[in-house]
Amino acid sequence: MKKITYVFVTIILFAVICFSAVFFRDSLAVSDNDDNSKIIGEVSLLENYAKEYISLNNVNISSSELVFQYIRRNRYNDNYWNTLLGTIDSNFVDYVSSKGGVDINDQSTIIDLDTYKDVDFIHLMAVLNCYYKYGDNVSTLISSDYAGYGGDLLTFLEEITNYRINNSITDKDALVNYAISLLGTNKNSTFTSSDMYADLDAINIYRSSDIDLEKISESLEKYYILASSNYNYKNRVSSARTYIGDNESSIKEKAKNMMQNTMIQSMLVPSLSSKVTTLDYEVVSQAFADYMLEKPYLVATSNSGSMTVGDRAITVQLYESNLGLPKITLTHEICDIEIVDDVMYITATNAGTTDITVSSNNGLASITYRLTSTNVAPSIITNLSKEYDFFSEMDSSISIDALGTNNTYTWYISDSIDGQFTKMGVTVTPKYTFKPTMDYDKKYIKCVISNEGNNSVISNIALLRVKNVSLGDIVNTGDITLMLAFSITFLVLSANFLMFVLRKKKLIK
Repeated sequence: MKKITYVFVTIILFAVICFSAVFFRDSLAVSDNDDNSKIIGEVSLLENYAKEYISLNNVNISSSELVFQYIRRNRYNDNYWNTLLGTIDSNFVDYVSSKGGVDINDQSTIIDLDTYKDVDFIHLMAVLNCYYKYGDNVSTLISSDYAGYGGDLLTFLEEITNYRINNSITDKDALVNYAISLLGTNKNSTFTSSDMYADLDAINIYRSSDIDLEKISESLEKYYILASSNYNYKNRVSSARTYIGDNESSIKEKAKNMMQNTMIQSMLVPSLSSKVTTLDYEVVSQAFADYMLEKPYLVATSNSGSMTVGDRAITVQLYESNLGLPKITLTHEICDIEIVDDVMYITATNAGTTDITVSSNNGLASITYRLTSTNVAPSIITNLSKEYDFFSEMDSSISIDALGTNNTYTWYISDSIDGQFTKMGVTVTPKYTFKPTMDYDKKYIKCVISNEGNNSVISNIALLRVKNVSLGDIVNTGDITLMLAFSITFLVLSANFLMFVLRKKKLIK
């Protein structure tokens, strides 16, 4: 008896597991927050290796310094960075390798959970390394900010200066607009959103009063996952403004002072001094101020398109900065819209024309895209049968197989095959369910299939035959509807009787 019980329990558990695997499949997918937790977990592992290494070798260096060195070892290991931050401890790198390494590569990123943009993790750690090592200033003449946004402003200044020269641009507004379209956006430039996020996050993590860089993984968790630190990814730009400047003039002045340091220029962009002008400084500082004041920028690669319902989604690349959570409005609800990683996906759900407007969260920037969509024209695959036999007052149905999108099926009935047809009903599926009475006997039925924007198609005409219901008729005609009901009732009664007998014999509890 126990064996029977175990079999039943095993079957039930297996069914539950299978159901759970299907039902919860989507919930088990790795989220962006899990990705962040994973990389922060690798940093924690690296910190443990650093502490082990220090203890075993009795070296006079902090675990945080070793962590920073290891993470920047490939991308930030040239003469400039080694002069600035010191030579990387190759013995520690070998020690980590001997322990199996960590899952952090040169393209590793943190994901901003508000905007879903990437933060260049390696860049972030190199900048933090400088703040950790020197504090605010490397020396009396060199700010630690040159490891972050100051250095990026200089390379961006060179990019804008070259663009001005190569394109013979003299109009300040045109050059400012071009700089705004690149600085801190997802366009390809020397100062992308991934760089900007890393620079501002480094400032905030270093300056937040409740973050301790002797505990790097804990600091990253507070900033990127819990958002529990005073400065965190949710208030990134406003937090950085408390240091860089809280109004346009102060931000521009700070940016100009950073870029006009000739000693740093000669180190980072040595060819710049011979070609940079006052206009270039003004343009880049204005673009930087606009970004820091959270003025949104938004453009789309196209402003109109057409598609057929059922086609793969149209993709429209968006370029933006400071967009926030975008607002989407439509003049007609004929499509679904989703924006993922600065790409707008448009999926038509019905025919028509609609204007899709995407606006920044503060409403200061917007784009409009016009979609024209069409339905797949209706056509019949399998027509109605020539005639149908039904029993009166019993649930019955008539079906047709057709192509087309957003079809409606209008069902008509007539006394004669060439008589006037009257509407019975309309369905959105190719099936009409009803309970025919004897009045339906020897009448005719047809279906008109329609959708918006296309010509309708008409089915053939079918004859209805309706009989009074009786058990003898059902058996003689082969209809098993009632017989099936009788059979189920018999099986239920038999099962109950069997359970009674088994309990009586004490074979089951």
